[in-house]
Amino acid sequence: MAIAIVVLAAMTGCASGGVQATGAGATGSASPAVGATASPDPALSIDDVAADLGTTSQNPLWRFAGGHWLYANDLNDTINYDGKVVARGHPVTAALSQNGLHYAYTLAAGSTVYVDGRAVAIGTYLPDVFAVSNDGSTVLYSDTSGLNGPGAIYRNGISVFHAPVGIGEAVGSADAMHYTAVVDGEPSVGTLVHDGRTVATAGITGNSIPMISPDGTHYGLYSSSEGGGVTSVDGVVILPATAWAQSGQITDSGHWALLDSALGFAPLVDGVAKGPPAEDVVISADGQEIAEETSDGRLLVNGARVGTAPRDGSLAIDGTTLYVYNIQT
Repeated sequence: MAIAIVVLAAMTGCASGGVQATGAGATGSASPAVGATASPDPALSIDDVAADLGTTSQNPLWRFAGGHWLYANDLNDTINYDGKVVARGHPVTAALSQNGLHYAYTLAAGSTVYVDGRAVAIGTYLPDVFAVSNDGSTVLYSDTSGLNGPGAIYRNGISVFHAPVGIGEAVGSADAMHYTAVVDGEPSVGTLVHDGRTVATAGITGNSIPMISPDGTHYGLYSSSEGGGVTSVDGVVILPATAWAQSGQITDSGHWALLDSALGFAPLVDGVAKGPPAEDVVISADGQEIAEETSDGRLLVNGARVGTAPRDGSLAIDGTTLYVYNIQT
């Protein structure tokens, strides 16, 4: 399962600097005491995070980031943040800031966009919130003027992009000032838009998932199913339409990682195979630290086993910390 996630130490009882793993890219250690043997600091510390979601629907809407988690529960019509009910009503869409400190959502009973429980904007038909900034001041959402009508992307209620057809999947940067979106096409081929500019027009379908770096400077998309279109980063094709991917990620420095179907869904990092078949892969901002949840249940960092992969969950690297999210239901 590929989900972007965050950690809540208070909810999980995890102490920072728990299990640690060594790997390439470790920072220099402090000067050792006389007679001691110097050793490098570990490249990544590992925090296990337990997210108790209770009863979940068949297609649950959950978000993980910055040590926090958001779960939109359509079985009992609640929005849960860090295990606490923060809103009631039938959830439709939800987003969590990349530092996990702020959340946004929409409900079926209206077209209002909420941030941290506050109404901040009104959509026209079916608002789909997809990003909220790390300071909670900015929210991005798409909307349409009616069923099968033209679409638009809004920032804090102000339109920043218009399309003659609906807006498909969209993602936003950490400050919610940048976005990448798949714009629907007829009959099935669409376009990729980044900050209002069309950046790709070929090989894009309803199975294409957009990507964006946290700072919004890099963009891409990957195909999520066989024959679903090409996979590209910054306009350069990295996988043909004959292959598809999972768990796509782009960093601020332009490094990328995904699971490549042509390799049996093994990790592919900057075009190089980096491990056995996996369920999830994440990389550090510089692309040097690679963590994966293998298909046979191992948790690897730079190829070395550091633990057991979560039965249900996901991975995320934030700075020098690898968060291992364990979803408990």
